[in-house]
Amino acid sequence: MAGNVGQVFGVESNGNTSVMWGLEAGGQYFDVLGIKPALGRLLQRSDDDHPGGSDAAVITCGAWKGKFGGDPNIVGKLVRINKQPYTIVGVTPEGFHGSEKIIQWEIFVPLVNQASLEGTSWLDERHGRRVFVIARVRNGVTQPQVQADLDASPRGSGSSIPCKKKGLG
Repeated sequence: MAGNVGQVFGVESNGNTSVMWGLEAGGQYFDVLGIKPALGRLLQRSDDDHPGGSDAAVITCGAWKGKFGGDPNIVGKLVRINKQPYTIVGVTPEGFHGSEKIIQWEIFVPLVNQASLEGTSWLDERHGRRVFVIARVRNGVTQPQVQADLDASPRGSGSSIPCKKKGLG
């Protein structure tokens, strides 16, 4: 499982700032989706251990080509995201823009760093913010089994969580 929250970031590189659609993502985000890097590496569990523990950022292939000019030395490049220093550690494969259909994310950073990027900490709160969660279901586990597990889990709100198969099996 991995949580994620979308944001709009100001990303500064080489003295120029541009607006980019960003995803604050749990360290297992790319593993859950089965995505491998085109260049460098993707976010990993250790990037999401504790706030400020990692300054790793991953960009999409489209952002690499469009906003960074296809720079062959992009991995290791320092950028500022909302004025915070981050190092680009990898590029996603061509055509990958995240798990959403509506928004095409351009840059991914560790979810645990949300307070420094947003100026307020909400990660430990149980209200006020929606963190989306993705999960990979083990082969052979049925949708009714997943729904039963979700229904039995404590959530605080008591509302039902519909389970929809997304072909990530």
